[in-house]
Order: sequence, then C-alpha cells, then structure tokens
Amino acid sequence: MGGFTVVDVFVGFARAKSSALLVGPHGVGVLAQLAAVVVFIETLFSLGVGTPLVKRVAEATAEGDRRGLDEALSSSLRLIVASGAVASVLMLALLPQVAGGIIGDRRVTLALVAVAVTIVPDLIAQALLQSVQLGAGRYGLYTKAAVASTVLGFVPYLGGMWLAGVPGAVVGVGAANLIRFALFWHWTRRALPWRPSLRLSLSPAVVKAMLSYGAAMLAVSALTEATNLGIRTMVVHRLGDSANGLLQVPVALSTYASVLITNVLWAQTLPSLSKRIPHDEREREINETVRFVALGFTVGGSLLLAVWHPLTLGLYSHKFLPSVGLAPWWVLGDVFYFTALAYSVSLLALPRLVAYLSLWGGYFAVRLVLSWALIGHLRLTGVSVAYTVSGAAFLVACVWHHRVALSLRTSARNLTVFLTGAAVVGAPALLNLGWKTAAVLRVALLALWLAAVLESGERRGGFVAVRQGWEGLRRVTVPGDAELHEPAGP
Repeated sequence: MGGFTVVDVFVGFARAKSSALLVGPHGVGVLAQLAAVVVFIETLFSLGVGTPLVKRVAEATAEGDRRGLDEALSSSLRLIVASGAVASVLMLALLPQVAGGIIGDRRVTLALVAVAVTIVPDLIAQALLQSVQLGAGRYGLYTKAAVASTVLGFVPYLGGMWLAGVPGAVVGVGAANLIRFALFWHWTRRALPWRPSLRLSLSPAVVKAMLSYGAAMLAVSALTEATNLGIRTMVVHRLGDSANGLLQVPVALSTYASVLITNVLWAQTLPSLSKRIPHDEREREINETVRFVALGFTVGGSLLLAVWHPLTLGLYSHKFLPSVGLAPWWVLGDVFYFTALAYSVSLLALPRLVAYLSLWGGYFAVRLVLSWALIGHLRLTGVSVAYTVSGAAFLVACVWHHRVALSLRTSARNLTVFLTGAAVVGAPALLNLGWKTAAVLRVALLALWLAAVLESGERRGGFVAVRQGWEGLRRVTVPGDAELHEPAGP
C-alpha cells in the first residue's frame, strides 16, 4: 500500500498544477472548498463503520464464520446506503445554499448534482469495500483498486476542467466517485465471495457494535472536518475564494509531507500502547514517540520551508506565491499539532475517551475562535497564526494531562526539543531575507540543531522509524478514518 501513497501524492501534485494553470487561485479555492464539504459529509454519514468493520471482517475470516461475515457486511451495507441516501437528499435540497453560502460560487450549483447523486456509491466504496479488502488481508487488491481509481479518476476531473472550468471539474469529481465504486466493487468480489442481500432488515447487535466501537473516532473526525470547513467558509466569506486557494497551498503540502510520520502513530504506536504494559514502559514508549514526531516534523518542516518558493512555482504558479508568507506559521503549527496528536493516540489506546474527546473539543473551539478573531486584523495570515497558537495550546494541554492525570511525565530532553525546534522553524521568518538566503540559513540552523539535540544512535533510529512509517502503510486500518487533518484537495 506504500506504492499507492506514492501514486496518490504524484496525482495530487498533477491535480494541483493543472488546477493552478487552468482555473487559478479562485478556482483552486472553490475546488478546495468542495473537497472540504464532501469530506465532512462523508465522514459524518459514514457513521464511523470503517474501522470496526475491518476488525469484524478480520475476525470472521480468521474463524471461518461465514454467517457472521454475511450478517456484518449486509447490515453495514444497508446502514451506509440509508445514511448516504439521507446525505444525498439533503445536499440536493440545499444545493443553492451549499453553492452560494459554503462554497462561495453559485456557478457550480447545477454541477453539484453530480456530486450529490454519487455520495452513496462513494460511501460504499470508502467505508465498506475498502474495509472488506483490508479486513480480509487482501492488501494487493486494495492497492490495485486504489491506484486505478486514483489515476482513472483524475481523467474526468482534468477533462471536465479543461472543457468547462470549475463546474466541469465538479462534474469530474462525481464521475471519479463512480469510477472508485466500480473498481473497488470489482476487486472486492475477488477478496471475498459475498453477495449483498436485498432484505431491508438490520441486525441490531451488529449495528450497535459498529456504532459504539468507532464512536470516539467518528466524533473527533467529524469535528475535525467541521472545523476545517468552518474556517474555510469563514475565509471564503470574508476574504474570497482566491484567498481560500492560497490557503490550499500550505494545507496540501503539509498533508503530503505528514503521511510517513502519522502512519507510525496509527500502525505502530496505537497497537503498542493498547497492550497491557508496565507504567514505566508506557511512559518510555510515549516519550520516544513524541520525540520522533517532533524531530521528524521539525526536520521535514525546515526543509520544506527552505524550498517553499520554488516548490510553489513548480506545483502551482506565480499567482500562488503570496502563500509563502503563510508557510512558516503553518509549518510551525504542524510541529505542535502532530506532536499533540501523538499524545492523543496515547489517550485513545488506554483508553481515556472522555479526556480524548475533551482535549480535541477544546482544540477545535480555540482554533475556531482565534481564526474568527484574527482574520479581521491579519487577514489570511491570521488563520495560520490561529492554527499555530491553538496547536501549541493543544500540545501544552496534552502534556499537562498526561503528567497530572496519568502520571506520565514528558522527559526534559523532549521539552528541549519542543522549544528549540519551534525556534529553528520560526526564527528565520522574523528576518527580512530573500528566499535563497533564508533557505541557506534554515539548512544551517537545522544542521546545528540536529548536532545539538540528537543523541547516540538516534540517526540510525530515525531511518528505521521512517521505514516503519512506510511499512505502516501496509497495516494502517481504513485510510482517512484516523487522518485527523485537512484533505489535500487540488
């Protein structure tokens, strides 16, 4: 599945470049907003069945429980179809409000019909069929379906945009949903000999197990997408779709840059911390994880900032260069956010679900309020500053909760990494330097910082961890269920 991630990134770059050239910042902003709307709707109306379904399919196939497998799949299918139908009807009924009030471009109203009517097949593909393939351990089939749907789905998107601009691209999104459904259906039939039942009844036991198992993850995922959509809608209404297009640059680049590190959390750290282990071992595991994340994002963020200017020109166009001013704040926010994410994975593993939901809820509230307060004074930069400040507050709250409520201390060396790493990422932005001079300074500061904070053996450990992140793509549950970050979009 690591191969799919590479294809996904390259197709994402192709979407970004083609969108930038064909429709410019305004069009990219509209399409990014559409992506946020679709992700929010499908996250909410998937009801969180993906992750528990992977577990049930894996257990049933291992035990040879054909009856239990059929019951779980049929009940899940009916639940998803019913939920998706509600989402589709609501979107169709509210098309003018979605187009004008949320996306900010009434020209796409009619084109949104293509997206609304394909919500059900897309939910089936992403929440059900992917889960069947992964639960059955058919990673090769999943990779084939994912790669094929990503590549072939780009064709109607590009063709529609070439022929009819933004509305054509929106129709292309609907066509890509149907392509994804057809390909995943084809390869899922090879993964399991299952035929869906046409009965309308649901198994109460299966439905209860599905909804309760993934409730916490569903709540946080839905709040994540609601927050992202709320902030983007705020940007559209107060600054315009072109500003939303500029914001898409740091969102997309940070999303693509984070995949290896975040998969260490979901594929390795979560299973490790979910076991019954001694307190000292748990504390050591948490400290090693958050140190790896902080180091990884500081190194990756500094290198990304060093090449941000030419990367923006290469992946987008000169019209998107104003995003350079947003980059330092956004990357610094990534350092705080993803380090805090590592602590939240610890809470999910224990499990401490009340604390997990409370800390995430506080983060979302702080980010929304700060974005609303700062956008009027700092405009688009205010959104990036709000992301950084709320991420820092989230990290402090997670560290404090682990120490006070769980007696899990953050080591002094990790606190040093947090503070000095933030300075390495943020300090060069305070100087009025050209991008080439700033790039040299960033690389030099990073080298000095690594020489100071890396301990014996950590260099080799870093390569091992990155490899584990890559291998983690083979073991992570349902892609997107645990990806608590914004969609990359165009």
